[in-house]
Amino acid sequence: MDADTVWRCAAEIPEEWYEEDRCGLERLVEALHRRRPIIRKLIGEFRKSTRGPFPNWRDSLACVELSSMNGDECLHIG
Repeated sequence: MDADTVWRCAAEIPEEWYEEDRCGLERLVEALHRRRPIIRKLIGEFRKSTRGPFPNWRDSLACVELSSMNGDECLHIG
């Protein structure tokens, strides 16, 4: 996700959700964009934490049914 996409998403957030603190929202968006390269690593590390935040996460290949396909077909992600 590039910076423009993050900013477009942030622009859709209602002001009352961030208490109209535009500077705070800008700092958050900038921090998210800076951290972008390490997000996958951080999620993976958090996943393995003792807190068990993603109990249904499996390391095996996932089969995702696509709405445009019939019920017998799936997309394998892994």
